[in-house]
Amino acid sequence: MTKAVIDPSFADYRPTSTNGWFYDMPYLQSITGIQYLNTIEVTDMSEMFAGCGSLPSIDLSGFNTANVVMMYGMFESCHSLTRLDLSTFNTANVSTMTRMFTNCEHLQTIYVGDEWSNASLLYSGRMFAGCNSLVGGQGTTYDEGHVDGGYAHIDGGPSNPGYFSKRPAYTRGDVNDDLDVNMDDLSALINYLLASEGSVISLSNADCNTNGNVNMDDLSALINYLLSDTWPEPVYTVVGTPNLFESEWDLNDERNNMNNMIKGADGIYRLNKAGWFPEGTEIYFRIVCNHSYAYSWPAEDRLIYIYETGAFSIDIIFNPNAPDDQKINVDMNKIF
Repeated sequence: MTKAVIDPSFADYRPTSTNGWFYDMPYLQSITGIQYLNTIEVTDMSEMFAGCGSLPSIDLSGFNTANVVMMYGMFESCHSLTRLDLSTFNTANVSTMTRMFTNCEHLQTIYVGDEWSNASLLYSGRMFAGCNSLVGGQGTTYDEGHVDGGYAHIDGGPSNPGYFSKRPAYTRGDVNDDLDVNMDDLSALINYLLASEGSVISLSNADCNTNGNVNMDDLSALINYLLSDTWPEPVYTVVGTPNLFESEWDLNDERNNMNNMIKGADGIYRLNKAGWFPEGTEIYFRIVCNHSYAYSWPAEDRLIYIYETGAFSIDIIFNPNAPDDQKINVDMNKIF
């Protein structure tokens, strides 16, 4: 058997055990409808996927594990898995994780969330045995001397090594929020744009051109990325009155010196006094100059210093979904 299908009608069923449900299905390549599996009353997930050697991925985002006690061998010998997203798992009551990931030799990353806990863990022997490719979020690599639950936590680096990684909150283009950017995301975005009420997507990830909206422009940006593996330059949404700072400036006049104005954050103070932005709003500066004599400041500042007198405009641009490296966090009590 290469494909398993869980019917939507199964959503009304409340199993108390999923022990061995897909056990030793070496040719299984996909499980469709796993979102209809309600695990809220499940206490035993032992060997649920053990021996699924051809299964490349498992969508566990809908699993409720709050009552689970047993996870013995849950993913043992899942030879084709390279990544597992367990970020929704609550393991506060799990006492047994023995052989949970044993012989997952191609497994590179295990994501967990804030509800992962070893508080009740009693048995974890050989939990990671044979996971030769596993690397924690801070670079901790597999060590055959540490294969039990001692490393079953988010990697804290050399001072607190672990095999798990914190799931990233934002992945541009990952429309279906499965931590991959591929054709499935393109399909998900098309479905959303055609019938948004019936589609569930990550809106922040779907904002592929980072302009704060999800529309056909994002579809184009995603297609371009899938074809070229390169994202287009970010598009930012202008907030407030773009013409507020448009003027002719004489930079020989110290009062109008561009360096002083920006480093003193006068424009930001004016905007805050006008009530358009709360303190601490993340802001991106773009200065448009009609002269070619301009010098770009370091990329992290995202500012341009104009050497000559010239007409310019400052756009105050706000995009809450932009990656951190495209933002400046403004502290009104400090200067840049």
